[in-house]
Amino acid sequence: MKPRSRNILTGFVTIIALLGLAWLIHVFGEVPAWVSGHYPVQVRLADATGLGPGSRIHLNGLDIGSIETIRLMDDPSQGVSAVARIRPPYRIPTRCEVRVISSVFGGSARLEISIPPPPAEQTPATTKSYLPTDGSAVLHADTESFTQRLEQSFDKRFTKFDKIAEQISKLSDEYLEVGRRVNALLEQRSPEQVDAGQGPANLTTVLARADQDLAEFRKTIDAINKLVDDKQLRDDIRAAAANTRKLTESADKRLAQLTERYVALADDLGKTIKQADGLITEARAGEGTLGKLISDPKLYDSLTDAADRLSDALTEAKLLIEKWKAEGVPIQY
Repeated sequence: MKPRSRNILTGFVTIIALLGLAWLIHVFGEVPAWVSGHYPVQVRLADATGLGPGSRIHLNGLDIGSIETIRLMDDPSQGVSAVARIRPPYRIPTRCEVRVISSVFGGSARLEISIPPPPAEQTPATTKSYLPTDGSAVLHADTESFTQRLEQSFDKRFTKFDKIAEQISKLSDEYLEVGRRVNALLEQRSPEQVDAGQGPANLTTVLARADQDLAEFRKTIDAINKLVDDKQLRDDIRAAAANTRKLTESADKRLAQLTERYVALADDLGKTIKQADGLITEARAGEGTLGKLISDPKLYDSLTDAADRLSDALTEAKLLIEKWKAEGVPIQY
């Protein structure tokens, strides 16, 4: 290859490499501030905690810049001050939380910016307010080491484990209560003990009573089978049925006879009532002896006069008897 061609090819490869390097630096945020036009933000920290020039800055996990400088405050008790360079077009909301996240295995830490959930009553001013980009913005960051993050993670997990253990404990207590009730339900207890008031009825007593009832039922069935199989009993039942039929037939005959007699009596009674009605009708009409007796006043007067005479005769007879007694005439009664 000629030297001139080789030099042209080398220059072309170098230009491509430089362009690729510039693109990678721009993508990964390593472009110097004077190249990319970063804007500064002041950061106040209690301590550096692994931060240094070049430490990355993340907003919700996205790389938006880096730490340019970091130094002690004039009063070291007030912590350190850092200047962060934020890459446009990223803007930092006024409502944000800033923490220093240390690396797990050492090395440079990073500045993590997160946006908390919006408040319940939010306004457009609170949802769309951002830090200024003229260098007057100040962020206050909390340091958080890996050990602290690990402790917080363990605390959260232990809190979850404690809740799970508490739920398991409650579930265990419930199972113990269920087991106790099941044991009480299955405890050996006879019906006699329940009847004597030595304990409440449970499943065993119910089953025992059921067995007793089944035994009584079997006895009853056996007794019925014996009665059904007894030939003498069947003959007695047939004889009783035959006697019952005979008694029924005899009763039917007697009932027919009584019915005939009562019909005849009713006819006689009807005739008698008819005759009495005729007598009453004749008496009212003045016919016959009874009618004359009722309608003829002479007959009534004669009967009255005869009664008066009979009364006088009786009176005289009484006086005569008393006189005989007085005079000593023996009278035998």
